[in-house]
Amino acid sequence: MSILGDARLVIEDLIPLIEMAQTEAWLAQCERWRKQYPLKYPKKGGLRAQHVLDRLDAITQGDAIITTDVGQHQMWAAQFCLARSNRHWITSGGAGTMGFGWPAAIGAAFANPKKKVWAVVGDGGFQMTQSELATAQIHKVQAKCLIINNNYLGMIRQWQELFYDNRAVRRRPGRQSRLREARRGLRREGVSGSSAPPTWTASCARRTPTTRARAWWWPRWSRRTTSSR
Repeated sequence: MSILGDARLVIEDLIPLIEMAQTEAWLAQCERWRKQYPLKYPKKGGLRAQHVLDRLDAITQGDAIITTDVGQHQMWAAQFCLARSNRHWITSGGAGTMGFGWPAAIGAAFANPKKKVWAVVGDGGFQMTQSELATAQIHKVQAKCLIINNNYLGMIRQWQELFYDNRAVRRRPGRQSRLREARRGLRREGVSGSSAPPTWTASCARRTPTTRARAWWWPRWSRRTTSSR
């Protein structure tokens, strides 16, 4: 059945007809799964994306607006960066649009100039909209960009390994170092396991123009951990 009419008026007429969903059993099942399969990651060895995102959540205390691109980092950000308020989690969950995160962060910063805004992006998707760095610089946007860089299109690589017998096709993006060479004015903050907390805290507190304020992190982890297999 189709409905033809003004969207606002139709929705106003439909709302009174909607009954409250009975979700108690489903929420209880989700809680059992959380206890059975808790989120965890190795704390020793190379710096892992999960560690970076876990620390970002701890430092921002869930008060920052988080935007993401699409890929493995998006899944990890959803697990470890917990939104504690409405409209603090912005992601392309339906269309799955690579390159969404950084432009979305710019828009969120314009709309909420007093809020901390972080874009969590992959090194592949970021290359699609990295030109918007100029927009952020021109308008002095306060948003910060966290690049989860493993020198792969991580989710494409994972699917090729899991479902396509490891037939690798175009899964390595260009090197981010080339971007840094092209835009020498950008501030880059390297992060290792021991330097992470003070570096992140300073990045969150800085309120200077975007290309000088943004935290540029290049975490690397063992290639064996980039796949969920």
